[in-house]
Amino acid sequence: CVCAGTHPHVQAGRLNDVGLRGRAFETIEKKVGQDRNIYLRISDGGAWVFMFDYDEHTLAPIKSRPILQQITPAKGPLTVPFEAVVKVDFKDTRSGGRTLDVKRGDIVEIAQVNPNDWCLASDYDGRQGWLPKDYLTRIEALPTPL
Repeated sequence: CVCAGTHPHVQAGRLNDVGLRGRAFETIEKKVGQDRNIYLRISDGGAWVFMFDYDEHTLAPIKSRPILQQITPAKGPLTVPFEAVVKVDFKDTRSGGRTLDVKRGDIVEIAQVNPNDWCLASDYDGRQGWLPKDYLTRIEALPTPL
């Protein structure tokens, strides 16, 4: 899986332009372009996205500024807070707004896990609600911008 990188110098617009903000995607194919940037074909519609930010003037890739980064499932004990990728879409219309509507591939932060295995989650836009733990895969913490 890959997700939008969090390098502090990457322009936020680039992440929005490629539609990756707060989402994780499976990589289907990888190739190096003529501009020497790495391009990944991702599972969401088969779109190709570039791996590294680029210089505005030369259009050369800047390898120290990744737009995408590899994410991996976390190992070890479950301690909060932690980040997770949503495995399947979840929308509960009967909860009265207590749950969080999410789509497969969304990245959420888990602040609490209750005894019934429901997780208090926040999405990238700051919305908060409960999700069933079985719908999530805990991932290694993503780097945060400086």
